[in-house]
Amino acid sequence: MQDRSARTEALAAAVLSHPGVVRLDGGPFGTVASYLPGRRLVGVRVGEGAEPVELALVAALGTPLQRLADELGAIVRGLLGPVRVEVTVTDVAPRVEPVATASGHGVMGGPQP
Repeated sequence: MQDRSARTEALAAAVLSHPGVVRLDGGPFGTVASYLPGRRLVGVRVGEGAEPVELALVAALGTPLQRLADELGAIVRGLLGPVRVEVTVTDVAPRVEPVATASGHGVMGGPQP
């Protein structure tokens, strides 16, 4: 079970590291999730047997969605092997990048009024 949890968390981190992904999402009705020891990881569901890996996410505004789905599929297969991957884009939003402060700590930036 620990190995499955570690793989699921690594998969979520890899998906989130893609510049076209703003955040993970539960998908329609919040059903795209993995149940890990002590918590629920929303946005990633690794299927059993022939079931697909499901991803639900908010895409960065302006990201070509088909290319995003193809690239995420390649990331998933790179980690888990030859599996089917279903990607659901639930919304699009501007990507918010951390902005470095004078103290060296990052804060979330975004469009300024």
